[in-house]
Parts: sequence; C-alpha cells; structure tokens
Amino acid sequence: MNQIDLEFHPDWPLISLEYLFVFIDISQINHIKMSSNYVNEYNHYLLMDMKTFIEQANNLVSLTFHSSFYRYKSDLTIQNIHSILPPQIKHLRIPINDFDQINSIIQRCKHLVLIQFDIHDKHFSQQVINWFARYTINTTCQQTDGILTVWIGNRIVQSTQICKHHKRIKLNYNN
Repeated sequence: MNQIDLEFHPDWPLISLEYLFVFIDISQINHIKMSSNYVNEYNHYLLMDMKTFIEQANNLVSLTFHSSFYRYKSDLTIQNIHSILPPQIKHLRIPINDFDQINSIIQRCKHLVLIQFDIHDKHFSQQVINWFARYTINTTCQQTDGILTVWIGNRIVQSTQICKHHKRIKLNYNN
C-alpha cells in the first residue's frame, strides 16, 4: 500500500490517527488524501493528529487536502493547514485565499513540481496566475472548474538587500 485516503467526519476523533500505526506501515505511504465534507469549528486535536500522521510518512511525495472544512473558515484555519506541510512533497493540492500563502507554501515545500489550488473566485485565480508569471520562469497554469493547476518552473531569486559598499580584495602571491 502506498496511498491512503483519510476522511474526517463531524464526530472525529473517535480514535486518534496514531492508532493506524498498528495496521499500516506509514513510512511506505507516498500519497495522502485528507478530506472532509462538513463545516465545523476548527479542531486543534485534528490538526495535531494530521501533523503527526504526515510526519511519519517519510516517503510522502503527494498530499491532497480536499474538503470543505477549511474552505469556508478563516485564514487562521488555512494557515494552520499550510503549517503542517512536509518539505519533501512534489505534488500538492490545497486551498489558498491570500498571496502570502503562495509564497509560504513555495518556501516551505522547495521540491514542489505541481500544485493545485482550490480557488473558486476567477478574479483571484487570474491574480494567482499573474503572481506565478512575475515570480517564476517557465511556469504553466491551467484553470478548470475551481481548480488552478500550476506546473512550477524555476523560481526567480530576489535580493532583499542593496549592497552600498564594495570592498576590493587584495591577493598576495608571495611564495
């Protein structure tokens, strides 16, 4: 088994995700899909369970958050979900509702090749496409049915410091 789909329900947690360690070798999982179809209050214990589970998946390369429980909540909930992203993933599907979240995800997940954003606002989706055009090279974007798929090219490195003083280095080759 190399893929697992976890679906959370309103009465979660009946058991903690850590009990799955007994039945599943989580280190062999390379794709995790986490989903929920309920809108409920943010649950700190659920987030901690998700984080612990993801951290145990050493070979994880693909991660999907597909649900409504984060889509209709505040930025804090979305940012908390972004905070548990593992750095090694290459494929990610996740919601965003702010440009700072894009940069946060890109900085945290340096190996991303493909990212899918759940964005239902076409105007914001176009702004995200423009963001990638500005800060990356050779990136391709495709918008379909509320999903913006981005094949990430090379990131443009931006210097945040302006060098005002230049010093010369004197080399002495006396042997």
